[in-house]
Amino acid sequence: MLATFPLIRLPAQVSCRAISDGTEPRMKTTIEIADGLAGKAKAHAAKENVTLRSLIERGLRMALRADSRRHRFKLKDAGVGGRGLDPSYRGADWPRIRETIYKNRGSC
Repeated sequence: MLATFPLIRLPAQVSCRAISDGTEPRMKTTIEIADGLAGKAKAHAAKENVTLRSLIERGLRMALRADSRRHRFKLKDAGVGGRGLDPSYRGADWPRIRETIYKNRGSC
């Protein structure tokens, strides 16, 4: 026996109704898909002898799995292991520090 719940209005032309068939809870959803893509999906589902719903669920699972494997960028530690800024340069402005860096190496 399917249990139905009140219609929930979502933005972007999507409406959903939660249902359950005793296994995994499901949400009945209406979405707008480009006509060409919908036609290709229906033909593919028929060729594979699967329902359009199962084809869409499989595609969503694949996309979510792929997205979860992406790692956020993490900047590699490029520290040189020194003891920090030389005390004689604490409070120094950039021109003084730059002058020291380029001393005997030409001007900048």
